Amino acid sequence: MTTKELAEKCSVSEQSIRAWCKRNNISKAPQGADNKLAYQITSDIENEILKYYGKEQLAKVTKSSSESEKSQISESKKLAKDEKEISESEENQETQEKKDENAANQLINELIRQLTEKDKQIQMIQEQNKILTESLHFAQENSKSLTDAIVAAQALHAATIQTTALVDNSAEQELKWWQRIFKKKEI
Repeated sequence: MTTKELAEKCSVSEQSIRAWCKRNNISKAPQGADNKLAYQITSDIENEILKYYGKEQLAKVTKSSSESEKSQISESKKLAKDEKEISESEENQETQEKKDENAANQLINELIRQLTEKDKQIQMIQEQNKILTESLHFAQENSKSLTDAIVAAQALHAATIQTTALVDNSAEQELKWWQRIFKKKEI
């Protein structure tokens, strides 16, 4: 409150309010746009001035209004504190969300890296499978060729045995013919 407002309230001159402030050593502080020094009149000082000038009724009203102002101030401080806590909570939540998002991104990147590695391993296995399939096909062809060769060798061997048997058989028959001619007479 300014000295002018207080002077109007007390129905005295502004100069008398300034004189009272000077006598009671009320401090001055810069106020307004021009930083002009003015008395710092708090609600307690205002009540004292009102009592001094016989305006006790106004002092009581001012005192009750100052109490309501104090309660409003304390409520506004509580609201400010609550707002600060809410904003801090929101900031903490945003920070936590960012941390969670970063962790999720790191996990995704790690999984992508692992998938890429697995894809490379799958390609290597497919190439090895292709090589092994070709080797198996070649081995099967060799096996078929060897089987055919064995069958041919067995057939040749069988033919050789038959030929030998026929030759032996015909030799026996020839021998028998000679034996018939030069047969010794048995006694």
